[in-house]
Amino acid sequence: MKRKILIKKRMYYAAAFSLIILLSAVNYVNSAAAIKSFSPDASKSGVLRTDNSIYLGEYTAGDTYGNMGRRVFLTFDISEISPGISIDSVKLDLTHYSISGDPFHDLGTFYVDGIDYGNTLDTSDYYLGANPIIATYSSPPSSPLQNTTLKNYVTNALSSGKVQFRLRFLKNTDNDGALDGIYFNTITLTIGWSTPPPSPTFTVAPTFTYVPLHLPDLTVSDIFTHSSGYIAFTVTNIGDADVVSKSIAFKVYKNGVLIYNSSKILTIPVNGTLTFIMTQSSAKVTGTDDVRVIVDANNAIGEWNEDNNERTETLNEIPPATTSPPTTTPPPTTTPAPTTTSPPTTTPAPTTMAPATGMLSLSKPQYRQGEAVEIYLESTGTTPIQLPTTAPWAIYRVEGGLFEVYTPPSAEVITQVTGHTSWTWDQRDNHGERVPEGTYKIVLHTLNGGEYSATFTIIGETTPTTQKPAQPQTTTPISSMLENPVVLIGGALVLLLLVLIIVVALKK
Repeated sequence: MKRKILIKKRMYYAAAFSLIILLSAVNYVNSAAAIKSFSPDASKSGVLRTDNSIYLGEYTAGDTYGNMGRRVFLTFDISEISPGISIDSVKLDLTHYSISGDPFHDLGTFYVDGIDYGNTLDTSDYYLGANPIIATYSSPPSSPLQNTTLKNYVTNALSSGKVQFRLRFLKNTDNDGALDGIYFNTITLTIGWSTPPPSPTFTVAPTFTYVPLHLPDLTVSDIFTHSSGYIAFTVTNIGDADVVSKSIAFKVYKNGVLIYNSSKILTIPVNGTLTFIMTQSSAKVTGTDDVRVIVDANNAIGEWNEDNNERTETLNEIPPATTSPPTTTPPPTTTPAPTTTSPPTTTPAPTTMAPATGMLSLSKPQYRQGEAVEIYLESTGTTPIQLPTTAPWAIYRVEGGLFEVYTPPSAEVITQVTGHTSWTWDQRDNHGERVPEGTYKIVLHTLNGGEYSATFTIIGETTPTTQKPAQPQTTTPISSMLENPVVLIGGALVLLLLVLIIVVALKK
C-alpha cells in the first residue's frame, strides 16, 4: 500500500514539473523582441558655435575659417520604449561623414559625451559637463559605436523619454584660419529591446508583425554625349525611399583619368531622375572616350544595392553639322535665234556663324569681408553666348593651386546672353561659412565661347582710424613759472612785503 502511494506522489511531482516546463516554454515563446533605428530630432539637435550661433539640423564638429569652434548636440526621442524594458543592444552609427582639413590631427581627440541639455538647445549648453564620456576617437569612426557605457546610458534615459549626446573635439580651434571638421550626413541610434512576457497562457503560436525596410537605391542609368559636345549622365533612384537634401558624392573618369570629384546636396524622389551636363573643358568629348561615372562615391547613403553605383560607356564626339553645297543653275539652252541668254546666277556661299565672344568682370578688384561680390558677363560679339546652366560658374581660392569653395545652385537650362547678365556672391562657401581673406578666382564656362575667368581679393574688415597724437604745446618761461605753485607763493610774499614798505614810508 505504501509503495502505491509513493508511486502516485512521484507521478504528481512529474506532472507538476512537466507543467512548469511547459508554462516556461510558452512564456519564452510569447516574449517579444524589437529593434528600431532612431534619427535625431531636428528641432532639438544641431550645431552650437563659440560665437553663440545655433544651426538646427546640421551636424558638423570642428572649427571654421574664422577660428570658431563647433560642437554637435543630438536629441533622440525614445519615448515609445517603456521604462523598465530590458535593453538588449544599443548602437550609435557615426560612420556616414565627410572630412574637411585634418581635424583629428589639428584639434585632438574626438569625444562622444552623454549630456542632458533639456528640451531646447541654447548658447549656455556649449560647455556643459559630460556625464558620462561614452567614447573617444583618435581617427574617424570606422564602425558603429557599441559598448557597455552606451547601453547603460540609454537604459537610464528611458524614464525621461529622450537621450542626448554631444560630439566634440578636444580643442575648439587651432587658429590657423582653415576649415577643420567632420560633417555627418546621417546619424542613427539603433536600440534592441525585449518586452516582458505576458501572463502564462497556453497559446503557443505567436504572431509577428513584419515591418518593411525602405531604402533608396541610386544608379547611373545613362551616360551620353550632350548636344553641346560635353559628357552628360543621368542618375535614377530605383529604391523605395526618397533621398532628401543629402550630400551625394560624384566621381567622373575620362579614359581612366579622374576629371571630377565633388559632392552636391540633392533631393531625388523614388523613381526620380536627375541629368547632369558637365561644362569643364576636360569633359569635352573628343574622338572616342571611355567614361566612367560613380554616384555616392563615398557610400554615405544607405541603399538596397551598394554594387550598382557606377557605369562605364564609350562616347563618341558629335561631328560638326555639315551644310549641303550650293546648287548651281544649269547652263542655259541656246536657241537658233541669234539672241543669247544672260549668264546663269550662282547661289552665294553659305555664311558660317562666328564664335561667341564676351568679357567676364567684377564690380571692383578688392572686397571687404562680408561684402557682396558682383559678377558681370557681357556679350561683345554678334553671336549670343550660350550658357549650359543658369549659373555655370564656380569660386576657387588661389593658394598653392585652385581649391573650389563655392558652386551656386543652378537649373540645367541652356541660357543665351545677348547683352549682359549678372550674379552676386555673398562670400559664403558650400557649407554656408564665411570665406577667409585671400585671393580668389571665378571661372565661368560657356558652350560656344570657351571659358572666362577673373581674379579678385578679399581683405579684412575696415579698421578704425586712429587720431594723430596731439602736438606738444610750447610754453613761455612766464607761463611755466605761473604753473609752479612755489613760484606763485613766493611772488605773493614779495608783493606783500613791497606793500608794507610803501605803507611805512607814507606814514613817515
